Amino acid sequence: LTSPHRRHSSARSAQQHRIVVHIRRGDVNPHSHPERYLPNSYYLEHIQKYRRNTSEVIIFSEAVSHERFDAFLSLGYDLRLDTLTQEVWQHAIDCDVFIMSMSSFSYVPATLSRATVVVYHPFWHAPLDGWVVASPQPKPPPHAPAPHPPAPHPPPDRAFSAKKKRPA
Repeated sequence: LTSPHRRHSSARSAQQHRIVVHIRRGDVNPHSHPERYLPNSYYLEHIQKYRRNTSEVIIFSEAVSHERFDAFLSLGYDLRLDTLTQEVWQHAIDCDVFIMSMSSFSYVPATLSRATVVVYHPFWHAPLDGWVVASPQPKPPPHAPAPHPPAPHPPPDRAFSAKKKRPA
């Protein structure tokens, strides 16, 4: 994992094939926003579809996630969490394949991207001409148990949400 403050270069050789993926997490999970949540399996399927033997795969997401990122790490993908907006968008604009989330944060750089393939999953922003429109995946019912335990993350600051007890 990388530091959110460390800058990575988006420069690459002309022969290097780069796949950039934005995975929307944070407050989006299958329980709070089931209509916006795409599971890791969705992204892994699309990476595999466009990956070459020489592909560099960079995953951008947030540290707070319903699913762990172990599958991406085990495949040797470059996982960058809580990265600066400028870096995420620069990589999304300057890649060969950009796999979007159902997110305006993905949509903005996708509209400027020089990628030969932009993979779009239907949501409230319409795809541009030439984008690959992914088939919607069936969603589990909202009451279904989570397939994987949530990734560990620091507990929220309870200073503002703790109820004060009245003296007896």
